[in-house]
Amino acid sequence: MSKKDVQLNIRITQELKERIEESAKENNRSINAETITLLNKALENKTIIDEAIGPFRADIDIPDDLSDEETIDQINKEVEKAIKSYVDERITKMEERIKASVIQYTKNRKSPNKKAP
Repeated sequence: MSKKDVQLNIRITQELKERIEESAKENNRSINAETITLLNKALENKTIIDEAIGPFRADIDIPDDLSDEETIDQINKEVEKAIKSYVDERITKMEERIKASVIQYTKNRKSPNKKAP
């Protein structure tokens, strides 16, 4: 099966068009090639972000209307909170196990097992 390119006609602001043109010029690409590159990067970045926050997805609420910079800041804050919560939970469980071990150790010292003859 051969790969066939298709056309996509979209409306964008003049400012965005100028940004794409400038980016294309800086990267020595046509406007079309630059637009495709930028779209691919945006989609790849979304995938990378989704994979990075995947384990914490339930704990993270990111609004869709943020800029890229605001999204990254929000993700960092939310991931930090999720990690802190996870670490606090693990520490609490470890403390509980340590307390249980100390109690068991204390009981064993008070009533040592009799050795079989």
